[in-house]
Amino acid sequence: VDLDSDALMMRRLVIDMCKRWIKLYGIDGFRFDLMGILSVDAMNEIYNSLKEIKNDIFIYGEGWDMPSLLDEDRRASINNASKIKNIALFNDYYRESLKYDYLAEDVIKGNYKKDNKLYFKNNQSINYLECHDNYTYYDLQTYVELRDDKLAKKRQLFKNLIIILSNGYAFLHSGQEFFRTKKGVENSYCSLDDVNGFDWNRLYKYSKEVNLIEKMIRIREKHGLFMANYKYQNENNVICF
Repeated sequence: VDLDSDALMMRRLVIDMCKRWIKLYGIDGFRFDLMGILSVDAMNEIYNSLKEIKNDIFIYGEGWDMPSLLDEDRRASINNASKIKNIALFNDYYRESLKYDYLAEDVIKGNYKKDNKLYFKNNQSINYLECHDNYTYYDLQTYVELRDDKLAKKRQLFKNLIIILSNGYAFLHSGQEFFRTKKGVENSYCSLDDVNGFDWNRLYKYSKEVNLIEKMIRIREKHGLFMANYKYQNENNVICF
């Protein structure tokens, strides 16, 4: 089902409800599911309207280029990230690169580069390894790639730390810090609690690894080193910032 974000009253409803949640509950940010089906005009208006009442409002979403009523150049997708400069997007280029060990310089810088084209920079990049869809990374390694338990945990801990030290916004899926498993279920949206529930015993079992991640997060918070704007040379040899 599509959502016509160009319909003025539809857009007004979204903006009014977001304002209401900010004023009543102190909400400081919003995540837009399937943001790519909404228009860049709508997302910019939402951001500008909310910024008027909360200057540090944070808006991010899924920038997948989905089939939509909108022409491709009007969708709030990764391909049009330069048109929604104040809105962050999940960086699936980062996810796939980190997941499959392609740790190139532009990945760590939080850039999104495809076919040598820079789509957006670090201040829009949500850097992540896993989210609610698909396998947890631990399950991907153990159920699909058939790595042994010890190696799987070492690899995941290393990549968790890479996320924290990468340029852009660090995103850790709940339970990722203690090697969450969903028993090998890839997409668990319709699974019961025995799959989706948290095994809190793992939090205590892997407290050493969790404490290390907490220390790295404190380092990240203390030092403003992770939102730098790097120079980038595009396909026409033009230096961009």
